[in-house]
Amino acid sequence: MSIAYTAYIFHSPHEYEHVSPAADGSGLYKDSGYIYNGQIVIYVGDDTWSSGGTTPNKAAVIKWYDLRSGTWKLTNGCESYNWNDADETRQFRILKDFNTWCDGRLINITRMNDVIYGSNYYSTQSGGSHYTLRSNTYIRTATGTSTTIKASSKGVAFGKDQGYLLNNSIASDGTVWIRMYGYYLPDGTWHETSKEYIVEFITNSPSLYSINTF
Repeated sequence: MSIAYTAYIFHSPHEYEHVSPAADGSGLYKDSGYIYNGQIVIYVGDDTWSSGGTTPNKAAVIKWYDLRSGTWKLTNGCESYNWNDADETRQFRILKDFNTWCDGRLINITRMNDVIYGSNYYSTQSGGSHYTLRSNTYIRTATGTSTTIKASSKGVAFGKDQGYLLNNSIASDGTVWIRMYGYYLPDGTWHETSKEYIVEFITNSPSLYSINTF
């Protein structure tokens, strides 16, 4: 799979953590700032650089909205691996300073809930995690047709090769459309979708997301 903007969730034992870039790197992704528990961040690609050896160094680059400063941030302070693999259950680390990993982890949205909270949050239909929907929200097809889905306890489910953003796009107001597999109605009935995306507003506090990321 080519690089796609992919949604990750920051899971931490703390309300928030300070994160920093790698000491080295290309110099293009050197922001530091704060990420809150449950916050959606976006993997946007890799930073590669040479330190004189035969194998280039590589680190994943994330983009997120710093709720404290009210600005968008880019940093390369993340472990490098296959961030575009939607089956990946690894909990990636991110630096809190140049030498120390912070206590939080970044986990692909397709698997965070069941990896952290157990099998009750695993969707057998999608093969990934499902998340409570706190409020009614919208889904849309790639062609732009949209519809409302209602708040429910099982909510939305993500699965294999999903969790990426429509058109690799993050709107300036924080609107993102995340590829989904299906959703559960309030009565528990499963509804599978085809090439549809669910909206979230990632400039909001995670407690205000429609998707319950805690």
